[in-house]
Amino acid sequence: MLLIGFSWILIPCLAGMIITKVVPGAWDHRGPTVIMLTAVAAAFTSMLGILITEGINGYGPPTGSPWFGLGLSFLGALVAFVAYVADVRREQKHA
Repeated sequence: MLLIGFSWILIPCLAGMIITKVVPGAWDHRGPTVIMLTAVAAAFTSMLGILITEGINGYGPPTGSPWFGLGLSFLGALVAFVAYVADVRREQKHA
């Protein structure tokens, strides 16, 4: 679980570093939003995935592989990042 928890911090930091390369604009307009969005998405997707696979076993550590939760963290953060980039580009196109 510790590995999954660290990923909830490191993935958003990475997203915050690369957002200005993907979407034009100042970091202070894009960075904090994408960091928060990817952090929440990474946490919720891994927690939901563990909940689905483990059932209501919330009082103990997951019995399965931590790589499953880590993979879900990356997947959730990636989906959130791509959705945010698409939304910002659509907004810039219509402005």
